[in-house]
Amino acid sequence: MLAIKVARAHTGRRKILKMEGGYHGQYPELETSWFSYPDNWGPLSEPNRIPFGDGVPAELTANIVVAPINRTEITRTLIRKHADDLAAVILDPMPSHMRFIRASAEYLGMLRDETSRLGIALIFDEVFSFRLGYHGAQGHFGVTPDIVVLGKIIGGGLPIGAVGGNDAVMSVFTTARADGFPRVFAGGTFTANPMSMAAGLAAMRLMTRDAYSALHVSGERLRNGLRRAAKAVGLPAVVLGEGSLTAVAFTDQPFDSYRDMVIACGPGQRDKSFAFHRAMLNAGVLISPQAQFVGSTPMTDADIDTAVGAAEQGFAALVREAP
Repeated sequence: MLAIKVARAHTGRRKILKMEGGYHGQYPELETSWFSYPDNWGPLSEPNRIPFGDGVPAELTANIVVAPINRTEITRTLIRKHADDLAAVILDPMPSHMRFIRASAEYLGMLRDETSRLGIALIFDEVFSFRLGYHGAQGHFGVTPDIVVLGKIIGGGLPIGAVGGNDAVMSVFTTARADGFPRVFAGGTFTANPMSMAAGLAAMRLMTRDAYSALHVSGERLRNGLRRAAKAVGLPAVVLGEGSLTAVAFTDQPFDSYRDMVIACGPGQRDKSFAFHRAMLNAGVLISPQAQFVGSTPMTDADIDTAVGAAEQGFAALVREAP
């Protein structure tokens, strides 16, 4: 929410382009088309703006432009079409709610080039993907945004959120209006919470380059193990992710976009993910209900192997329960 305010103040424009299927927290505007389906998602060339859930007036979607991730020329056309009123483009370079597909180098390069040329702010939501490397997702993918949104691991397990950016963008917090107030105000009940600050600082000091390298190794061990486990029991599964982030999709069809994911996974994906989640919990392994695994530095090879063993039993249960 704050990053969007910053982008609008900096550019003097109002529209935001986001990715179809992209999740950026419970900010009503950015929930637009977080979930959409074949019967309402509209043409690929300009996807419909779908409000998420009850309690969100449809008019809140008016300033949102929806684009398909990894469809370079379609997104380029949408950016240029709305350029005069486009304040920002926002995306997670490895979106959690799309099973950690990766935004392609071509796609990210196009976004950086077009937004720079047209004076549009590029926002990376790295609340999840900051953990991809020592310099975050932007360092991992080699693309520097104008604004970055952070959370989760920078709080060392305590609630936290942060917005950063280049000098020009961040000047909206220090440039005063005629009444003396800054152009954008940032503050709130939890701002600079001392416990979160202390825990986050301790955690970040421990997240060395070696720590990230170890997380990449253990992540690959997990992903390779999950692929072998699914194959061993005859369960179609795609295992995606990088570093400490891993997700399982129960399909044999590859995908690199939201629509392709929905079509490949089919209507039973949520039930399968929830059933797998329960099986993992019953085996003493905590994952997300979306069949996502998030690694941490204390995990050993034995921990990873335990998770893989539990997953194989969970996969086998899905095979047995298949109609």
